[in-house]
Amino acid sequence: MFQRMAFAFFAVFFVLLQGCVAVQSFPATARAGDTITLALGSVDGLNKSNLQISYTPQSTNIPVDLTANIRNVFKVYPDKTSRVWLDTADSANILNVFAGHGAWLNVAVLDLPATLPSGYGSFQVDFGNGVIVPNTFAVQSAETVQIISEILPAAAGTGVASSFYYYSAPGGVISGNLSKLAAIPQVVLRPQVSNSYFSLLKPSAAEYRIKLPIIGDVQALDDSSVHVIWDDKPGEFNKQIQLNWKRQGDELTVNILVPVAQAIQADLHRFSIIVLDADGINAIDPAGTPQLLSYRYFDFNGAEFAPTYTPEVVVMK
Repeated sequence: MFQRMAFAFFAVFFVLLQGCVAVQSFPATARAGDTITLALGSVDGLNKSNLQISYTPQSTNIPVDLTANIRNVFKVYPDKTSRVWLDTADSANILNVFAGHGAWLNVAVLDLPATLPSGYGSFQVDFGNGVIVPNTFAVQSAETVQIISEILPAAAGTGVASSFYYYSAPGGVISGNLSKLAAIPQVVLRPQVSNSYFSLLKPSAAEYRIKLPIIGDVQALDDSSVHVIWDDKPGEFNKQIQLNWKRQGDELTVNILVPVAQAIQADLHRFSIIVLDADGINAIDPAGTPQLLSYRYFDFNGAEFAPTYTPEVVVMK
């Protein structure tokens, strides 16, 4: 598994330094029946339920629907101690500005059917509802690119779907569970696409009040059930960003503080809210609608000022 995922981290490097979308299969050649990964760029809201994948062999030119063969979809990130993350040059921050989110690469794990014909072909992906392509006017999407690959001839042997085995104490072997790599249902505060992520508003503090769509008895939840996760981005490492929150029933107030004179843009504020009940089961209603009750911004001297744009809150599954 780690050998296969090494490519994904390598691809993130090029996402950041070139400002482009990494789109590739790994490996570039495979046997029918093998498990491969597809790097699908840095889109927002992608999951297994809103992704379709097909493969068209050059020998037949007939698309083969592989959607049912998708094992899972998840994000990978660069090492936060690497130069990719720590460099503050414009080239390292370009994804932040154009995408409005952190430096992730979407990766799909795919089992190839044993019946695929040998020879060259291409994968085609289609994104469904809820997927946002960053900077659509300047960056190609994986939907517009033919992902070229080669299926090796029968002489190379028959491929086998990977179980991603790993060793577990005291010496047993366990199959890897890829579902644990995928995001669980969460409420996300993020910039709206129509903002184009170019606002010059740079508050030193912000307050967001959000009403959460909770499943079951909200009174049975305690504060340890709530997890608020800031979306880290390259170039923010020296901003000393602080986050705290308080809850009253299904209403959550999140406070952001950037205690340096050069704050970050308000339209780069993004965080996820996850609520797990006492049994560790998700308490966010995947079909629910969160509400942004209020939002306030303050300058470096603590004075409140009027916002020039409105963030949004959505449920991501």
